Amino acid sequence: SKTISNGSLREMRFLRKSDNSLKYDDLPVTGKRPLFFAAVFMLTGILFAKNTGANPVYSCVLAAILLLGCVVFAKYKYSAVLLLFSIMLFSGAYYSFRTLPPKNDISKLGSVRLEGRVEQVKYSEKTDSYLLRDVYVNGESIEEKVYLTTRKTGYLLDDIIISNGSVSIPKGASYPGDFDYKQYLLSKGAAYTSFSYDTGRSSHAKDAVSFVNDIRYAVSN
Repeated sequence: SKTISNGSLREMRFLRKSDNSLKYDDLPVTGKRPLFFAAVFMLTGILFAKNTGANPVYSCVLAAILLLGCVVFAKYKYSAVLLLFSIMLFSGAYYSFRTLPPKNDISKLGSVRLEGRVEQVKYSEKTDSYLLRDVYVNGESIEEKVYLTTRKTGYLLDDIIISNGSVSIPKGASYPGDFDYKQYLLSKGAAYTSFSYDTGRSSHAKDAVSFVNDIRYAVSN
C-alpha cells in the first residue's frame, strides 16, 4: 500500500478545519447571533452617515468590495465580519441617498398649485396630514414628495388631491439630541411641507396598489 506523506496529512487537516460543517459551539459570536449583529451594524451605518455626511457612492463601492471579500473568504469562520461591515456601509449609503436635499428649491415660488397622490394619511381632531407622491407644482413634476396639512377633509389613500398654498422646507433639530423633523420627512422622501385650507379631490388613482387599498377600506368598513 502507498504511504501518505506529511504534506498530504497537513493538507487534509487544513481542509477538515476549514470546512463549513461547524457545530454551534464552534461558531464565532457573530455566527451565533447573526440577526442581532446585522441590526447593530445597520444602525451604526445610519448613525455614521448622519453624523459624518459620508458620500453614499463611495460607501456603496467600499461595501461592494467587502461583500466580494466575504464571498472569496467564505470558508473562514470570521468572514462574516466583512459581511457585517458591508451591511453597515450599505445602510449608511441608503440613508444618505434618502436624505439628500432637493435639487430645485421650490419653497421660494410663493403660492403654488400642488397636485399629488395620497401615499400616507394621518387624521387628527381638526386637521389631516397627507404624504403626497407623484407631485406636480404649477403643472410641472418634481421628484420629491410633499407633506401636506389641511383642515379636516377625510381624503383616502390613492386620492389625487389639489391644493393652493405655499411650500416650505421643514426645519431641522434646534439643538443636539432634538427631534430632527427635517431628516424625518426626508427619510420618507418628503423635502417640503405645505399647509393649505384650499384643497379638493381631483380623482382616484387606478392601479394595483390602489386596488389593494380599496379592498382594505372595504373590509374595514
